[in-house]
Amino acid sequence: MKLQAIEAFLAIVETGSIRSGARKIGLSQPAMSKVLRALEEELGVGLLTRGVKGVELTEFGRLFYHRAAAIQNESLKAREEIQQLLGHAGGSVSIAMAPPSSTDRSVSH
Repeated sequence: MKLQAIEAFLAIVETGSIRSGARKIGLSQPAMSKVLRALEEELGVGLLTRGVKGVELTEFGRLFYHRAAAIQNESLKAREEIQQLLGHAGGSVSIAMAPPSSTDRSVSH
């Protein structure tokens, strides 16, 4: 099973359609359908039902979704850890500060 197939499946589920999922990860809709079909064939089950209003997870799809999300999450963590070991520390820090109060008279001029 390829990580690309997992990423494609998750994108479809998260966006609600094959077309939107394809756009999200930069694939054509036919390529996305092919990746999904190959994944379903590999697993031997249908993961999604396709309808006019988009896609819905089958029972197998719900089970696979949780595992696929965990796999993607672990893959991202592994990449981040490798980058940190290489000295390319990543991450971000956010700091929020409130503007000074106009009623604060403790500052002398």
